[in-house]
Amino acid sequence: MAATSPTPPTSLRPVIELETSVRGIILRCSFDQKDMLYIALVHLASGAPLTVSAQTSDTIRSAATHSLQCGSMVYLLAAGEGDRFLRWLRNGGITPNGEN
Repeated sequence: MAATSPTPPTSLRPVIELETSVRGIILRCSFDQKDMLYIALVHLASGAPLTVSAQTSDTIRSAATHSLQCGSMVYLLAAGEGDRFLRWLRNGGITPNGEN
């Protein structure tokens, strides 16, 4: 009988994934139980995080066209993704796609 790996736990908090201006790289965001927002640039092919930061929602704002400023970091996103993220943020991260 072959050993099977355990099934990873299902995320209890919605995660939003945003396309960036770089093919194969996404911006993944999720809140923890204390409303800290975790933001990671992720390489899709390997699943490896390229950057990880923790922010409070009051440190996030629109930067330039298709860009978000999160603390001291600026993320360049695909068209429309910044608006989708800000809708998701206004909804408190309730749904993974930013819509109610």
